[in-house]
Amino acid sequence: FKHASGENHTQEHHVEQQIVRKIADDISSMLADAPAGSCYLAFPARHHAELTAALSETAKKALAKNIAADLVKCPKEEILGHFAG
Repeated sequence: FKHASGENHTQEHHVEQQIVRKIADDISSMLADAPAGSCYLAFPARHHAELTAALSETAKKALAKNIAADLVKCPKEEILGHFAG
C-alpha cells in the first residue's frame, strides 16, 4: 500500500503523542507519593513541553527541576551539573 507522505507523517506524529502521554502517565504514577520538590526531570526538548503539560499536578509539584535536555548519553558524573542554576 502506498501512502502519501503527509499521511505517514501524521501517523508518526500521532504515535509520538501517544508515547509521550504514556511516559507522562508512568512518571505521574511514580511520583504520586513523592514529596514536593524532591525530583529532577530531563526530557528531550522536542517533546518537553508536551510531556510536562501531560504530567499530573502532584508530579509537577514533585519536580524541583525540570529541564529540556536529552541526557541519555551524558556521563553520569555530569548529569547533576545540568540541573544546577
